[in-house]
This record gives sequence, structure tokens and C-alpha cells, in this order.
Amino acid sequence: PDIDTASSKLGKKTWPLSKLIEIFLGHRGIFHSLWLIILIPGIAYLYLSRIYGIAIFIGYFSHVLMDGFTKRGVNFLNPFLELRLSGFIETGSLLEKMIFVVILLMDIFLVLKRLL
Repeated sequence: PDIDTASSKLGKKTWPLSKLIEIFLGHRGIFHSLWLIILIPGIAYLYLSRIYGIAIFIGYFSHVLMDGFTKRGVNFLNPFLELRLSGFIETGSLLEKMIFVVILLMDIFLVLKRLL
């Protein structure tokens, strides 16, 4: 989703495309909406494989959902309707990093549980 900002990790790798997207569509615009949460994994599901589609859906959806808990929030129905989710987390804060670590540890636990 963060291809829509030239300062993100992906944005830096895809510059100038990411800069054009940011200028014309804005950060946390359509790339942070329900439409692309369904479209992009759907394309991967159809043209790559089922597992890629599911993995991309989980990653994409969780990214947008977590952005929804930040103060800036997201509009899930952008650009057609307004369904805004915003929260209390400051982007880049210690709290955000702590939540990331907790989720990462839970993911590792679940993967190891599945393997063992």
C-alpha cells in the first residue's frame, strides 16, 4: 500500500512512479482502500497461485488495518464513499514499534507451532 508515498521503503525503490502516485492520488488514498485490498490479492490469486493471493491479502489487509489505528487513519472506501477508521497511535512512535514486535512474535509463535 505504501507505494503511494515516495518516502516509504517501496516508494524509494519505485521512484518516480511512487512520486507520481503520491502527487495525483495522495498518501493513504486508493492504495489504502478496500478496493485494492481485494483487487491486488485477487490478481495474484488468479494469475500466480492461491497461496500468493492469500498471503498478499493478509499482508495488504493487515497493513491498511494497522494504518487505520493511527491518528491519520484511512478511508476504506476511498475515493467513492467515506468509511474512515482512525485511532490513537502516532506513526513512528514507540507504541507503534512495540505493537509491531508483539505481532511479529505472535506470528513467529504461530509458525513454529504449526511446524512442530
